[in-house]
Amino acid sequence: TSNIMMPLVPDADGKYNKAEFLTMGGVYLLSPGSYVAFAQSRMDTVDLSGGGMDLSSRNTGSLNQSRWYGQGVLLPTGQVMLFSGADLDEVVLPGTEAPRMEPEMFDPATETWSVMAKQGHARTYHNSALLLPDGRVLVGGHSPIPFGYAVFVDVPLRAPQGRDPTFEIYSPPYMFKPRPVISSLSASSAAPGASLTINTPDAAAVAKDGYVVLVRRTAITHLVDGDQRNVVLRITGSNASSLTVQLPDNDAAQNQAVIPPGHYLVFVVKKNGAELAPSVSANLLITGADLGCH
Repeated sequence: TSNIMMPLVPDADGKYNKAEFLTMGGVYLLSPGSYVAFAQSRMDTVDLSGGGMDLSSRNTGSLNQSRWYGQGVLLPTGQVMLFSGADLDEVVLPGTEAPRMEPEMFDPATETWSVMAKQGHARTYHNSALLLPDGRVLVGGHSPIPFGYAVFVDVPLRAPQGRDPTFEIYSPPYMFKPRPVISSLSASSAAPGASLTINTPDAAAVAKDGYVVLVRRTAITHLVDGDQRNVVLRITGSNASSLTVQLPDNDAAQNQAVIPPGHYLVFVVKKNGAELAPSVSANLLITGADLGCH
């Protein structure tokens, strides 16, 4: 299965008290498990706002196709793209799975999935996908297990058995819409708790009904990215050409490890009608000692 931590959003007091985790696809039981993939999608919530730790789960809309080993990517808009994978668990009986060629997009507003434009290559196992600084997604890889754990044999209508080291670049729908622009940042590095000025001609539109999001650089292994996180920042000031945002303070108990030190992408996001569109990102290094609890 694939799992994504959804954007961390501050409450009215600037506290990050809630985290939600989207789980999509997989197989019944542990892998290798039941062999047949399913289309279930679920949201798990951890809520600290009441002073304790409240845990809850709810089903979202299901995927349009069952999917084993899909790779999820969290976009700056809060949407999730799910790429690649197969209809069956390749670890159980390699060479019998069919590739899932059509990515799907999760809309957090409706909690439903939509089928998107087809990929160019079949990528069932050891595939990867990651967000690029301009908002596109780099999709690549495919290293299947030999048919029946013996030799590489292509089965008609099934996934290709040869390894595929290629990459393709996928453009989400917002790439074809008018997008905001970041002219510059007031600093290339900042400590937790600091203020940051973002110079942008779209400041008024972003302040009105958009937002600023900090996206941590990705580090994917086997569908899991323990560092993948989007952190929505508080806008504390704006004028016609700039926004001022507040970074979470890691010294505050409720914000521990919201932004671990490291390299991030800064996106401004504005509305185009009912749709969201992100800018090309700017680089930001968050400084400070690693808290050791990502």
